[in-house]
Amino acid sequence: MSSNKTDKNIANAFKVVYATYENIEKLMLYLFNSAKEKGDYTPRIEKFLRWSGDSNYHAWAYHSIILVFQKTSDPELENGWRDGPLYIIDFNLYDFDEALVQTARFDYYDMSALPENLSPGDHWRFDGITTHHYYDLIEYTEEDDGYYYGDIKDLNKADKSYWGLRRVTGYSYPLTEITSENAYDMVFGNFNLLAQDKKIKNNTLL
Repeated sequence: MSSNKTDKNIANAFKVVYATYENIEKLMLYLFNSAKEKGDYTPRIEKFLRWSGDSNYHAWAYHSIILVFQKTSDPELENGWRDGPLYIIDFNLYDFDEALVQTARFDYYDMSALPENLSPGDHWRFDGITTHHYYDLIEYTEEDDGYYYGDIKDLNKADKSYWGLRRVTGYSYPLTEITSENAYDMVFGNFNLLAQDKKIKNNTLL
């Protein structure tokens, strides 16, 4: 069987992709287990959100893997959600010059208006926002330390398609900065900062 350099590069590239998936899977399991043990945050879905489909080759491999949590101390609502923000982890492997982890806080107008169930296909409601694709929806400000925040510009669109989203704040940092020793602090530590509005600018929840 013959092979050229391009064929070998393709095969090696896929080995890197699957090794990356394996490491992210281990990290996700660690975060889920740590959340249950510590009890500060609870996962909203015991799976990850992702974009998948046959019609677009970009969806053939997951390049954005999203986990959703809420703070356990926030009161429960009848629809199963808690009356507080969503806390998002996005392992983004493609949309930037380097693989990033984005930890973000999503504030909504009325959590009781959200649908009861969150499905893996709801990925699009979070991915474009954390990657800053929706400039028509949100006005972003980003700082040198990876902190960013955004206010809603189009309330009609936010209410119709994004469950009444009103504000997004978060941190971005390279995926390789997360290790087995610092994973909990890197993710849930940032959640704690966002929960306390430590670096929230003068944004008013509408």
